[in-house]
Amino acid sequence: MPETFAGTDKQHEIMGLVLAAADAGSDIAFHDLKASLSYGPAVTPQALQFSIRYLEQHGFLSRKYGEKRKLYIAPTLKAYREFRPGSSV
Repeated sequence: MPETFAGTDKQHEIMGLVLAAADAGSDIAFHDLKASLSYGPAVTPQALQFSIRYLEQHGFLSRKYGEKRKLYIAPTLKAYREFRPGSSV
């Protein structure tokens, strides 16, 4: 059986927001993600990028770029399997 991702409270909050945006039918923009975090005003963009990179390296997130290189964050199938084990995705 695969090991469950422990992660930090902040990483779980990021994943919750990314999955909620996906449930609503869209990927979340980086700046919208930052603004939605409970600790958003206190976090630097670099620190959030580090968290995103970490989650991406573990296969939970993918980056997408929109117009004018606007960064969007999307969950992967692995994210649904890990964070929503009963999901039909």
